[in-house]
Amino acid sequence: MLGEAEEAVHDATTRSGLARNRVHAEAFTSLSGDTFAEVVFTGTGADTATVSATVSVGLDGVEHELRWPRAASLVDVLLSEGLNVPFSCREGECGSCVCTLRAGKVGLGNTSVLDEEDIADGYILACQARPISENLNIEF
Repeated sequence: MLGEAEEAVHDATTRSGLARNRVHAEAFTSLSGDTFAEVVFTGTGADTATVSATVSVGLDGVEHELRWPRAASLVDVLLSEGLNVPFSCREGECGSCVCTLRAGKVGLGNTSVLDEEDIADGYILACQARPISENLNIEF
């Protein structure tokens, strides 16, 4: 289903009272570039401190404390640190990288796969999120 038909089904499930966790939607689009290409960050010391935030990420039961450059997505930062983070499209279209913002504020980017309730509940897409706050806490 595409476009209006997809919206009609979504609206019908909402009106019927079906629990959100019982509804799954997928969008299939052509991606640009190599979504699995390695991303390398440069810069250390004071330069990094002024253009990055501190993030604590809970992933597979382990907390990781990292610097998060403001121009980078969380997925790219975690991958550059060698962490096995869930992702697929890097364009905010698949929802594979959904995680929960526990503290702090991020720029959301493309959130078309999340609804207003998801965002209100703190769900973000790690491939789209960019740090706004100085300190953040995120859980996968």
